[in-house]
Parts: sequence; structure tokens; C-alpha cells
Amino acid sequence: MRQVKHLLIIVAVIFAGCANDYKLHNRGIQHKEIVIERFDKDFRQYLNDKGVAAKQQLISKYPILLSAFGKVIVNNSEVTQSSLFHSLEKYFSDTILLKIYDDAVKKFDNVEKIEDELSFANEHLWEIYPGKQLPRFSMHVSGFKQNVIVTDSMISLSIDKYLGKDYPIYKDYFYDYQRAQMRPEFVTRDYLRAYIISSLLPESKTPDLVSAMIREGKCLYVISQLLPDTDPENLIGYNGKQLKWCKNNERAVWRGTIERKFLYNSEYLIISKYMDEAPYTSLISPLSPGRIGAWVGSQIVESFVEKNPKVRIPEILQMDEHKLLELSKYNP
Repeated sequence: MRQVKHLLIIVAVIFAGCANDYKLHNRGIQHKEIVIERFDKDFRQYLNDKGVAAKQQLISKYPILLSAFGKVIVNNSEVTQSSLFHSLEKYFSDTILLKIYDDAVKKFDNVEKIEDELSFANEHLWEIYPGKQLPRFSMHVSGFKQNVIVTDSMISLSIDKYLGKDYPIYKDYFYDYQRAQMRPEFVTRDYLRAYIISSLLPESKTPDLVSAMIREGKCLYVISQLLPDTDPENLIGYNGKQLKWCKNNERAVWRGTIERKFLYNSEYLIISKYMDEAPYTSLISPLSPGRIGAWVGSQIVESFVEKNPKVRIPEILQMDEHKLLELSKYNP
């Protein structure tokens, strides 16, 4: 298990927020209700049996996901080759990893609440994009490797990354600011974010800081529309103190970014300082929260929506980020 520790600094911990208890059965959903496919449970059963029948069941039930899973975990995607299963068995033979695996399956034994949240989001997606529905969803355990696996037809999350900020084993592998967001109530948003980025949001034509900010702002805005009972300001995962700092210093952050000529800067280091998960945004202030660029981006998109209420979400997602900034008249 220790051999994967060096990979953890690049682990992507995605947006967080306080999930609401969606009562879908009283909302009269008419479209597809989401049922999460449990690759995690089926693969754990294979690890117990290691039999031919269990192997064939995995190949038959999850041919594409199994291939992607093998590529992520052991760099082998050949589902028909015994070497893939041998490598996976060896990887998951670690006692600490098996403990994490079993804790994850136990924690997520019942996922009805997440399925209800996704089904609720699916209904709103249909309203925004008539005829469009969310893809299939699954769960896997990666041993703190790839958080999200996206295939042509399925999105899978690594549920060992959502066991709660106080999960004891996390303390050996993650910083406090990372653990604070590794909670089960964040699963729905991470599924939706993966879907938006992979299926709805086109690649930016201008890879600069302001484009990165606004892309994240677009994503946050769409999630807020798919889950309208959730406070949009909480989607980014800030606590009350962090949100208060952002609001009190919004003008200073924006002006400072412009004055230092960062706004249209395309340097990776500058963009990552604003956009990556961190205890604080080092180019701004040690008192600031991390990922301040995502929060600013959400404010720009909110300003655009307020001034252009007739523009629909599909148009917003397709819009050039520089044009959206201009039309937002954002000026905190």
C-alpha cells in the first residue's frame, strides 16, 4: 500500500457541498431513474472467489469499465488476458488496501439516496436538454488512484475517496484540506461534474486563467441547476469562514489579478495556483481558501446569467469564455 503514496499529491478531490435529502418519489419523476451499477461489489466478490465463473461474469457485465479499470490500476486493459486478473489480484492483495476496500463497500452498501439525487438531476437535465439523459453510473475502488473513470457510456467513481474526513487511514495519505472534502455527500456532485466536463462542456479555445475560471464557473452553475435545492455557494466546498473571506475580498482578488496581469496569462504555474486544490491560494493571500479561481469564475457566470436571463444553459456552455466575461459586465 505504501508504494502508492507518491501518487497521492496529484489526486483530484473534486467539488464538495452539503447534500440535501431529495424526496424523489414525491416529485413524480417521469424519466429514467438512475440505478448505480456496483462494479465495486462484483469485483470484491471476484477477489474472494478468483474463479473462472466470477471472472467471466465481470467480463460479460463490465467489458468496457473493466478494461478502463485495469488500465488505471495496473496499466493493463486486456480483459481477455489472464495477466490482467493476475496483476489486479496482486495489487489488491495488500492488507491495508483490502481493509479500505471492505470499509468502502460497507460505507456505500446502500446508495439509494445518491440514486435519488441523480434521478432528480436527470429530470432537470431532460428539461434543459430535451431528450438527453444521464449516462450509466458505477462505483469502483482504486486504492486512492484514479478518482473518476469515464467511458463512452459510463462514469465510475472511486468510493474509497469518500469515506469521511475522519476516516483513520486517510491521515497517513492526505492533508487536512483534502480530507475535509472526502465525504460521501459529495459523490453526486462529482458524478455530475464528470458528466458535464466529459459530455456537455467543449474544450476551451483560449487556455488562459480567465478561461479556466469561467469553465469551472460554468460547471458549478450547471450543477446548481441540476440540483436546485442546493445552495450554489456551497457547491465549491468552502466552509462559512472561507465563503465570508471570498465575499469580503472579492474586489481585491479581482483587481489584484488584473493588475498583476494574470487574467489572460497561459502559464501552467499561474493557472494551477488559482485553480488547484490547496490549503490557500498562494498568489492571493495565506488567508484565502484554495481554488479561488473557481469561486471567481462562479461569480462571473452568475453575473452573466443575471444580466442575460434569456440565455439558456446550452448556449452558456458553448459560449467563448472571453465573450462571456465581456457580457457579464463583472465588476465587483
